[in-house]
Amino acid sequence: MQVGFVTCRVLPEPDHDEALLAEACREAGYDARLIPWDDPQASTDDFDLVVFRSCWNYHLHAREFLQWVDRVSQTSRILNPPDIVRWNSHKTYLNDLANRGCPVVPTVHLQAGEPVDLNPLLLERDWSTVVVKPSVSAASYLTRSFGPGQEAAAQSYLSELLADRDVMVQPYLPSVDTVGERSVVWISGEASHVALKRPRFDEDEESIAGGDTPTRDECELIDRAIAPFRDRLLYARLDLMQDQNGQWLVSELELIEPSLYFPLCPEAARRFVDGFAQSADWS
Repeated sequence: MQVGFVTCRVLPEPDHDEALLAEACREAGYDARLIPWDDPQASTDDFDLVVFRSCWNYHLHAREFLQWVDRVSQTSRILNPPDIVRWNSHKTYLNDLANRGCPVVPTVHLQAGEPVDLNPLLLERDWSTVVVKPSVSAASYLTRSFGPGQEAAAQSYLSELLADRDVMVQPYLPSVDTVGERSVVWISGEASHVALKRPRFDEDEESIAGGDTPTRDECELIDRAIAPFRDRLLYARLDLMQDQNGQWLVSELELIEPSLYFPLCPEAARRFVDGFAQSADWS
């Protein structure tokens, strides 16, 4: 099988999953190569399977990226599937998760060009420190936090973003500074491992504090989050933050190009590759 891993011409940061994934492909007898989605000279015609991995600039050119995905899907099998990728590319998917009974970080979604007075929005929800970021984003792109006394700066930044893109506003959860985040990784039908992370904002580097085993509650939560398309997914990552009452809330469900932290669980890379053959039978 010829397998193409979707990347980009210039990686904004190293891909720590790449070496273990390449090794797992060699062991399985697959010919695996990288495909920069943003290279007009790169062709996917020779690949039996195309898998998203380190296309970490897609959010900067979202429309072009989704058009590329649609073109590739006409000639190659692609994972995760294009319709799911399109749904997951805009963070209004959090509304769908909430409707499925998933506890999510409270979020206000705002449309580009919408005039918004931030202060009444914060007062109504009793939010003193907030996070403002684009609704189409990755790797904390243009993500900033604002606390008490920074209302004018927050308003200015929000208005700047809204001038040309959809935006989301969320309360800042202090637990990320102490407990951190938990990223639950799901591969080929089951949650395999958890990465313990520290938060980052625009231009910060990601900090991994260690690994863990998924709890039963986390396994049930990620299954609930991906329920409508569970049987069509190769991989997923669910990022969780703890609120002031100790409840874990979904901050993101990553189904396009998340780091899967294979160095924390090398067996997960082999499960990932084993899933290629299984996916041939998915509808």
